[in-house]
Amino acid sequence: MARTDPIYRIRGWWDKSHYLEIGKSSEVVSKHYQTFKIRQDGGGYIELLDDCEGGERRYANWIAACMIAGSQAKEVRNGWLTEDGTATGRPLTARRMSRKARTTVEGMQDMLDHATKPEIDWIVKYDSAQDIPEELLKGCEVPAEDEPDEPEPLSKDALDLCEKLVKGMKRNDPKCKVPTAFRSDKGWGMAARLLLTRDGRDHKEAVDVLRFAVTSDFWRSNILSIKKFRKQYPTLLLQMKRGPINGKASKQATGQNAEAADEYKNAK
Repeated sequence: MARTDPIYRIRGWWDKSHYLEIGKSSEVVSKHYQTFKIRQDGGGYIELLDDCEGGERRYANWIAACMIAGSQAKEVRNGWLTEDGTATGRPLTARRMSRKARTTVEGMQDMLDHATKPEIDWIVKYDSAQDIPEELLKGCEVPAEDEPDEPEPLSKDALDLCEKLVKGMKRNDPKCKVPTAFRSDKGWGMAARLLLTRDGRDHKEAVDVLRFAVTSDFWRSNILSIKKFRKQYPTLLLQMKRGPINGKASKQATGQNAEAADEYKNAK
């Protein structure tokens, strides 16, 4: 009869009280870090470190086991100590885990034996796949979330700002790299949308400020994205309204820049 290795799973991987998978870490496709609870007065912690020398070794192997589980891909990360991170994957025995963690087989097995005890209960042991509850075999225990709504198309005003900045940049530097498409939930499109909605900027005013930026000898080399335009908008607006200083003529719209300024006169 073929030998069947037990299947181990770290309990409460998604339980907020365990702090093993929290916040933005759940969105990371491939993690390079692992979070842990910092309290050291719990019953399980005290039991695991029952004797100083053996306890320290057990805790080190526990950390290693969590790191192994945490290194699994986002789609399957749920505390299963298997090769592929799923409940039905090839079980990671103490020997296989010790090779991954560079620890001893005896130390890893000692940790598994202790962590699965009822008084600690940090790891659940299933003697075979048939012992795993059906709901766990279906996948992650994380509550299903509604599918995100499709982003709304970019408004005419937001799209207009993006296109006008593209024209201004192309006139200043025909070889500059600019996006060719704009979405309301990404990049230039999102920045333009937020400028008009969240910041409450008027479209016609924004067009005037954008014209000032792309025709200014200073700002035309600095405003190379809508995101930067949004960030510098208050400064640009004040400088535009201030106009010439000490009666001196402004140099912002001369020569080729004056031609660029003409493209912004017919604001929607």
